[in-house]
Amino acid sequence: MKVLHILGELKPSGAEAMLYAAGPLLKGMDIEAEILSTGAEVGPYTGQLATAGYAIRHICFRKSPLFFWQVFKLIKDNHYDAIHLHTERANFWLGIVILLTGKRGIRTIHNTFPFSGFLGWRRKLQRQLLNRLGLKHITISQSVHDTEYKYYGLDTAIIPNWYNSLRFLFTTPQQRAQAKVDLNIPADSFVLLTIGNCSPVKNHTALIQALALMTPDNWIYLHVGIEKDSIERELAAELGISDKIRFLGLQTDILPFLQSSDLYVMPSTHEGCPISAIEAIAAGLPALMTKVPGLVDFKTIFNGLFYCEQNAEAIAAALTEIILTDSKILHKECAENSKIAEQRFGILRGLANYVAEYKNTAG
Repeated sequence: MKVLHILGELKPSGAEAMLYAAGPLLKGMDIEAEILSTGAEVGPYTGQLATAGYAIRHICFRKSPLFFWQVFKLIKDNHYDAIHLHTERANFWLGIVILLTGKRGIRTIHNTFPFSGFLGWRRKLQRQLLNRLGLKHITISQSVHDTEYKYYGLDTAIIPNWYNSLRFLFTTPQQRAQAKVDLNIPADSFVLLTIGNCSPVKNHTALIQALALMTPDNWIYLHVGIEKDSIERELAAELGISDKIRFLGLQTDILPFLQSSDLYVMPSTHEGCPISAIEAIAAGLPALMTKVPGLVDFKTIFNGLFYCEQNAEAIAAALTEIILTDSKILHKECAENSKIAEQRFGILRGLANYVAEYKNTAG
């Protein structure tokens, strides 16, 4: 079976991370998968996805009939059995293109999009029409499902995001100690970690402001992800805490950073079903998250999770309480999370659900 995934610029984010993890397993499932990047650039994650076995194609998005004709021709010429659309941008018109090729296809909605006003009305009309014409919509979490139903009247199937459950395993105290040595981190430091490309949604500025408010000073913050600009570095310098924050940029292997950390922090304003958080929790990390859609879903699933509001003062108070808690107690509470993560978000389960969808779509 031949499947085409349509994405934007290829970055180390949710859909790309899942595809990367799934790549080596697809041949055993008789799936030949290709990826179409519609970004202005093909994207910095291209190499990893190519290494995982995907053929990569690139058609730069333009608000032009030529762009949609090129996508139509690509689908027709390559005789794909199933088309999997991942983008919010131009999803209606790309959905129409898929249907015009004679393929029903599926679309995964990867985040909460609570549009209102005219845009919300238009999105509702578009989603309902695509659904009636045969493009199946899938959401990645209960929060995303509920948003789609509340705002657009769309009752979607739910297939949770998966993580590489064959790689992200519980970290032992010995592994954590060695990881700190390998990354030149003092053994007595409390290590905070965020993983995510910088954007207002990730709310990293509130976290940096919170760190400057705290009394405990035995912490180090590892910031993993692509920086769009220097705003966060400048803020850290202004607050006098630059020496305690390591801006590490894009990392092809995040496991060493998870293993070296004491707490995963996700101060986002909203999420869908963040894979980086699942990976961190599966690695045995306690986590501090904000009380927002896509993150509160984890509250009844995992142990060792803490929640706070999105502002710097609330984050600082929560962090202070956590840092002053015995880290052995924190990690002990997370001992079962690796097993729970595999059961709920393991790669084999999620991938099997999508393969079933591809087969149903292909008829």
